[in-house]
Amino acid sequence: MRSNVGRLEGGGGLRGMETWDQDLRALVTNLVTAKTYTRLSAQTLPSHSYFSSLAISTLNFLDRSNFASKTREEKVAFMKGLTSVLDRFSEGMKRRKILPSLLEEMKDPLLLSSILPNVFNISSNLDPTQFQTMVLPSLKPLFSIKDPPVVMMALLENLETLQAKTTKQSFRTEVLPLVYNALESEHAAIQERALLTVPNLCETIDYSEVQSVLFPRVALVFTKTRILSVKVSTLNCFLSMVKTLDQTNLTQKLVPLLSKIRTKEPAVMMATLQVQEAMGMKVDREAVATLVLPQLWTMSVGPLLNVDQFGRFMQVIKILGERIEREHSQYLRDSQRIEDKSAINTNGVSPSTPGTVDFQSLVSASAKSPAVGVTSPPSTNGAAPATSWEDDVWGSMLGGSESPNLGGSGRGSLSLASSSRTQSPAPPIKPTAN
Repeated sequence: MRSNVGRLEGGGGLRGMETWDQDLRALVTNLVTAKTYTRLSAQTLPSHSYFSSLAISTLNFLDRSNFASKTREEKVAFMKGLTSVLDRFSEGMKRRKILPSLLEEMKDPLLLSSILPNVFNISSNLDPTQFQTMVLPSLKPLFSIKDPPVVMMALLENLETLQAKTTKQSFRTEVLPLVYNALESEHAAIQERALLTVPNLCETIDYSEVQSVLFPRVALVFTKTRILSVKVSTLNCFLSMVKTLDQTNLTQKLVPLLSKIRTKEPAVMMATLQVQEAMGMKVDREAVATLVLPQLWTMSVGPLLNVDQFGRFMQVIKILGERIEREHSQYLRDSQRIEDKSAINTNGVSPSTPGTVDFQSLVSASAKSPAVGVTSPPSTNGAAPATSWEDDVWGSMLGGSESPNLGGSGRGSLSLASSSRTQSPAPPIKPTAN
């Protein structure tokens, strides 16, 4: 105690006092001093300057019994000025005293735009559990309110705080509808502010949410809007989605969507070029050659482009063209290599399979051996094998060779006659005189 008093009297103060308000530091120093003549008494304490300071006057003004009697104009002016004096209060004071009063006053829709900046200022130092317990229940009804637009704008400006203080599931089911409602707003300023949040959302929310919900809603804004700044903002959103969407969504949904652009404004053309360039480095070469490059060539000759902008188009076209040349050349080389390998396997010597006979060997062997199917029974007692009548009938009759034994009367006489002619040569022919 004495050491602390010594530090106070010496002007050093206690640990943490440097963050206190100047009047509060003077009050504490005068209360704990060891010198009785400088210590504040019960009579002089209420007259200390701290109790008439701006911080105490703010708390008195915000008291429920006092605040309810103020006019709406006074309330709005107070809420707008409160932001500048919040730093004078400790975190505990703001959390226990000021924040509950602000949340209670959020029931008045006309004060919302003035209260929300103060609520988020205090919430920035709350942990996620405190925020979800104390603040989020009061904010949930506001996520579906479209009027006044300034309320939706204030919520969108603090979307990162909402995402940091809520769980992933709670943010998707309770906070993201705020962005979707803002994209459907009739006010261009609200739409643009919502579109500015999309690139960060693409990095943090699930792929399925981007593909099935966020992308279609941004595409709807892109199709319907006639405001140049909103159109450019949607193209910037598409650029951030290229990294998230798969090739099917890019080629079948985003490319046809970009092909419907009719405006020739350079801002839109250059934003579209960025999207096409990012897609051209992600989708396959066939899609680049047939879908992306034709659109780039068409846009590159836009009448409103300057020389630098046209040069940028040519640069992207050359980069994508070189990619097609490189990858397609490699594809053709690989295909040729596969075809050559297949041809070698087909024409080369391959091991014979059972039951396979080479045609040339078969023909050559047939020329040197008896006809297939002509067989003779084995000879008995050294006699020549008998020959079938059906196999050599015409050769025996015309060539004079021995015919087989037919075993019948008719065939037996023919065989004997043939044998006689074979064994007895014909008499020589005598010449006759003329």
